[in-house]
Amino acid sequence: MRFIAGTREFVNANNAGVELYPDRFSISQNFPNPFNPQTSILITLEDMATVDLIIYNVLGEEVIRIADNTLYPTGYHNFTWRGVNHNGKRVASGVYFYSTRIRDISGKTILNKTNKMIMVK
Repeated sequence: MRFIAGTREFVNANNAGVELYPDRFSISQNFPNPFNPQTSILITLEDMATVDLIIYNVLGEEVIRIADNTLYPTGYHNFTWRGVNHNGKRVASGVYFYSTRIRDISGKTILNKTNKMIMVK
């Protein structure tokens, strides 16, 4: 096992060819989908960025905020939704949407995406 710490440039120069930092911003489809009782969403950040991740029901009502204007470092970030609302109550089976917005540190939107997911019981 080898541990490398330092700036992006230092790590990339000493990583023996293994890509440790992402080279783009991306938002994955949740997995698994359909799901019960929880699902994961992978967000990849090429640089430090602010993330909003909000779950909505089919009526467009906000169910829960997983990330709310939160600053994250460069890297791979896995967010888990356990099928509960703001109050911790289990939600009904059905279609839900997650809306994700990634902004750079100046506040400019880099990526804005909405995906559909299905909760089954």
